[in-house]
Amino acid sequence: MTTSHASGDPPHAATAGAGARQSRPRARLDRGFVTAETAVALPSLVLVALMLAWVLAAVTMQLECVDAARAGARAYSRGESAEASRAAALEAAPDGAAVDISRTGDFIRVTVTVRLEPSGGLVGFVPGVTVDGEAHAIAEDAVALGSGSRRLDERRYVASRLVMSASP
Repeated sequence: MTTSHASGDPPHAATAGAGARQSRPRARLDRGFVTAETAVALPSLVLVALMLAWVLAAVTMQLECVDAARAGARAYSRGESAEASRAAALEAAPDGAAVDISRTGDFIRVTVTVRLEPSGGLVGFVPGVTVDGEAHAIAEDAVALGSGSRRLDERRYVASRLVMSASP
């Protein structure tokens, strides 16, 4: 026996239609959530990308300072004047860098320091950072005047210890 409903539809069609009608209002309520979530997430992703770019710029600047300090230490250890060594370091250094050259006995230390400020369009809360690079060397005239190989070995050991203690 078949029973028919007043609408003429089979019994399961009526329940399927009721379920579909119930899900439609919920779908209307969910509409726009993806847009709202994207509106919140996108600025956060842009901020993270800007911060990563800032850190990358600081690390790059620090490596440039180390290279410049090495150039200055190498020049000074070969016997060039402090002014010529400072010029060699400044040539390799980023713009606005300061170079400090010191000599204690036979050991030469060159430090290159630069202040990195956020560029124009970055958000105001990003702080500026000071990065520096340091290099050590032994004066070549001291090595040439050293008394015997034992003294030279001691100097090399001390210089290598200085370099290792200076690295982060």
